[in-house]
Amino acid sequence: MLSLNYVKAGNATFTIENSDGVYVTFNVKKQEFDDGARIMYFVKVKDGHEMVYLGTMQEVEVGKRYQVKHTRASRFPTNHEFFQIFDFALRMVTGIQPCPEGYKVHHEGTCGMCARPLTTPESIELGLGPVCAGRM
Repeated sequence: MLSLNYVKAGNATFTIENSDGVYVTFNVKKQEFDDGARIMYFVKVKDGHEMVYLGTMQEVEVGKRYQVKHTRASRFPTNHEFFQIFDFALRMVTGIQPCPEGYKVHHEGTCGMCARPLTTPESIELGLGPVCAGRM
């Protein structure tokens, strides 16, 4: 199971898959602003063959609960299943909800921060390379 650190690392791409083999892939990019006090997370979803902007990931309960927020730039309505699926994945990643039988949440084999390929078992398990994991 992925960790919240992986999702918030800066360039995380992960897939949630159900027991029927139906899956949805998301990308979360971190944007740090010059003032150093503000960080935003922009969420994209794979729709067909392209990654499309979904919204922003925001903290709802400090250090515990996050959700994706609809913005004007999203091409999906607020009740679209992509919002529900992303929130579902976040609840599993943060431990709020256990992963149901037959469901998987996995990364694509690259570091969630720098996007380099992961090669060691420890890095693959974390979703972060050793250098990037040390920066978290």
